[in-house]
Amino acid sequence: MAAQLATREDESRSSATLLLVASSVTSLLGAGFALNLAGHDSGPPRALMIGVAVLTMELTFGCRTCQQSASNEALHRRGLHHVADVPSDC
Repeated sequence: MAAQLATREDESRSSATLLLVASSVTSLLGAGFALNLAGHDSGPPRALMIGVAVLTMELTFGCRTCQQSASNEALHRRGLHHVADVPSDC
């Protein structure tokens, strides 16, 4: 029973991937908007907007890397080949 549960197809996987891609695109657009605003400003507000944009992109990349690592681990448990080598330190 446990082996069947461990190897069955996850129906929510495609939904989770779609949600992750949508949030990544939204994050990218938000960071671009913040950088655009920063280009019209100077001093501490500019540095703050740039910092927030960079932090947003770092968090987005980290989430995507962890999701890819989890996907690769699931494929490995099923005996399939890795799609990409991603560090598993998430």
